[in-house]
Amino acid sequence: MKISSTLAQSIVDHMMKQIPYNINMMNESGDIIASGDAARIGCHHVGAEMAIQQRQTLAMDYDYGDHGQPGVNMPIWFEDQIIGVIGITGQPQTVQPFARLLVTATVLLLQQHQQNARSAARESQLTRFISQWLQSQAPLRESSLVMAARELHVDLTLPRQVLCLIGPNSNAFRTDALDYSLQTNDQMRLIITNQPKTLNRALQFAERSHCELGIGTPTTWLQQSTAEARRTITLQRLLKQPQLQTYEEARLTDELLRHRLKLPRMAQHYRDLKEASDVDFMTTFMAYFQNNGHAGQTATQLHIHRNTLTYRFNQAKDLTGLDFRRFTNLFQFALLWLYDQDEAT
Repeated sequence: MKISSTLAQSIVDHMMKQIPYNINMMNESGDIIASGDAARIGCHHVGAEMAIQQRQTLAMDYDYGDHGQPGVNMPIWFEDQIIGVIGITGQPQTVQPFARLLVTATVLLLQQHQQNARSAARESQLTRFISQWLQSQAPLRESSLVMAARELHVDLTLPRQVLCLIGPNSNAFRTDALDYSLQTNDQMRLIITNQPKTLNRALQFAERSHCELGIGTPTTWLQQSTAEARRTITLQRLLKQPQLQTYEEARLTDELLRHRLKLPRMAQHYRDLKEASDVDFMTTFMAYFQNNGHAGQTATQLHIHRNTLTYRFNQAKDLTGLDFRRFTNLFQFALLWLYDQDEAT
């Protein structure tokens, strides 16, 4: 461990506001790296060199050399090594308590600095590990990932699910001690968990903070769970259904989109209804579909009279010969609408 000149000077400056004595701080070679007298910085301090060689505090009662003045030179011990010397000018019996206090304060600051550096290094290591973990195609067979997990005490065999939070406040969500998270940008945060309470809190947080939330399925293959969580948010936006938050709920829709069923007869009727200029059949039928065929709720959502809704269904039947209140017709229509929206995005 070495004392940086910046840290040393900040300690000297602070302490010299508290005591009326000049302070020098020397490195492990006896060179002055901080001082109340800027002209002394960079000079070699003979008294410090002697204190290092003798491995003890040296009190100087008389002047010596060009710069030698009465005072105390006290070694700074850190992890069983002398890493520097504190020198205070003045009568030894007067300044020695200050030197002892300053050495103690310096050691405490170095310990804190070292702990902060270790914490930062571990945090950096953990961030790299999580990023690799989320992208790995075979986490249990990737040797570098397995070794890093062992070092970080992470059990890769435990099924977990990925939560994707998107919103300006996503970084405000508090995770559990057993969770892992990665802030990918200002808006998106990925959370790895197997804790039901984390899931429940995320649902509440998303509603309270107006964040989008997608939840993947539990697995040891987190790349898949991440893709599912992000895909869920894509489908939320596509369907305009923010309450669609788990991939299990979205799986059927996703599979239908991936496989693209061929519905040539309904496709022609869909185009006819889409091109109709006098009535918005698209909005009407999708609202009816999303309200599970409940006419009253659909009319309320569309701000129309229920009779108007009935009239629109009758118009569509006159145009296509199909009654879209029948589930098979409505489902095919909704599927084509879904394909249409997916292509638009």
